[in-house]
Amino acid sequence: MSMAELENVLLEAFEEPQQPEERERFRLTDENMANWALRKVAKARAEYEEAAKVAEAEIKRIDDWLNGRKRDLEHAEEFFTGLLTAYYLPQHMEDPQRKTFKLPAGAFQVRQQQPEYQRDDAALVRWLEEHVMPDYLELVKKPKWGELKKIIETKGGVATVAGEVVDGITVVPRGLKFTVATEEV
Repeated sequence: MSMAELENVLLEAFEEPQQPEERERFRLTDENMANWALRKVAKARAEYEEAAKVAEAEIKRIDDWLNGRKRDLEHAEEFFTGLLTAYYLPQHMEDPQRKTFKLPAGAFQVRQQQPEYQRDDAALVRWLEEHVMPDYLELVKKPKWGELKKIIETKGGVATVAGEVVDGITVVPRGLKFTVATEEV
């Protein structure tokens, strides 16, 4: 083979490939084919409906399972929190200044909750008006509880302001609040 022939063979080999002929897209050409396509659409819809039913049943089954697990695990949490409370409460009573007990898996905290105030708004409004304390009243003649609460002192289970008993408030002492904080497991 001569050099010119070799050159022609190499040029032909490196020519850009020709584009393949574009295939004609499938088309329906008669009523039988159209009817076949309708059956395919109906089958796809039916399969989807069946898949949706299966998925819905699985979702319900999984939700039921999860709710059962949640209930069981909430009971376990309550149980172990009760055990922790029974264990740490005597230690807190011996040393009331110690409010946090830290361990490698988390911490147990004991905090005194603020008392709950049961209010009689009508009596409280009268009291605030009698004591000329309009800054603690709203235009609707309702106590500004958030602000009033800041100046209330609780002495002997009685709510007072500047040493005077406040009508319309019953102080309800609340117990200790226990919280458990854990490290991620």
